[in-house]
Amino acid sequence: YYQLALDLRKEVGGHDHSLVAEVLCRMASVYAAQTDYEQGLQLYEEALKIQRKNRGEEDLSVAAILINKG
Repeated sequence: YYQLALDLRKEVGGHDHSLVAEVLCRMASVYAAQTDYEQGLQLYEEALKIQRKNRGEEDLSVAAILINKG
């Protein structure tokens, strides 16, 4: 379902929308829980790039991604 949500959010808001980053973070946490750390890290990086662009380095969403990323 996350992939469907991601596709829909990209279609509606564009690839660099903050809601896309939110779904990417949720997907990353699932991969990390399944010990697929490489895939999880890749998705966190993508989400981080989006949030830094949209909200800036000092935003709490950027901090949250950095914490989750480890």
